[in-house]
Amino acid sequence: MANEKHLLLTAIGDYTAASMAEETWAVTVRLALVFGPIDPVGTLPSNWEPVAQAINRTETNWTITGNWKVSFPNGLNPDDYLNDTAAPAFATWAGAGPLSNQTRIRELKLFPCVSPLGKSVPAPPYSQGSPCLLTWTSNYPVGSTGSGLLPPQIALAASHRTQQIGRRGRGRMFMPGINPNQLDSTTGEITSAGQTRALNGQVALLEALKYDSADPLGPHIAPVITGKPFTNYGVINTVRVGSVFDTQRRRRRSVTENYIEKPVT
Repeated sequence: MANEKHLLLTAIGDYTAASMAEETWAVTVRLALVFGPIDPVGTLPSNWEPVAQAINRTETNWTITGNWKVSFPNGLNPDDYLNDTAAPAFATWAGAGPLSNQTRIRELKLFPCVSPLGKSVPAPPYSQGSPCLLTWTSNYPVGSTGSGLLPPQIALAASHRTQQIGRRGRGRMFMPGINPNQLDSTTGEITSAGQTRALNGQVALLEALKYDSADPLGPHIAPVITGKPFTNYGVINTVRVGSVFDTQRRRRRSVTENYIEKPVT
């Protein structure tokens, strides 16, 4: 392996309802970082490294902390990408899709990752990889379809496609916190309007996460599909959203269940 590298972006959120106070959710997007044009299908680069840099900044609605940047003649500051690109993209995504206004984004984490396991790589002299962390302090992004919440394990899948053939050319993201008014009470599926909202919102998110430097040989970023051994990638070029809901049991791990009982005589 040549230590091919990419970025992993994670959005972490929770729910505003008091009964859901202990429950959280997360969605991830892997990103190709290439110094130069990004081909639709290709090999992830091995010509950049994370190097130590102290990050501690305060913005109007969030703070950003971290300990790394990307080394290269025209390198990348991860806090700038989170501040200028990723945070606005996910804020728009939250309000554009079928999410309930009780579904909230709290954090964004950006990791540098390396083949063959796709795990975070540390910036020397640190011993383990850590994210550049953006934490909302006010005006948290929330859904816009109204109040109410379907059970948290009910999710809507957005399927991602690339020009890469086979399983390594496909991926998906499970949208959290769906509003009940997006449910067709006759079929138990998502309404056609909700399906369209989800599709358009997901496409807009992936488009907004792209970054192209004005310098042709500067940093370029695009959402991709990759997998073990994390050497090759395909740029996401198509999104599909079905009408049937999926189940994500890991999103219902902390809800306190209240029982009622009655003796049998």
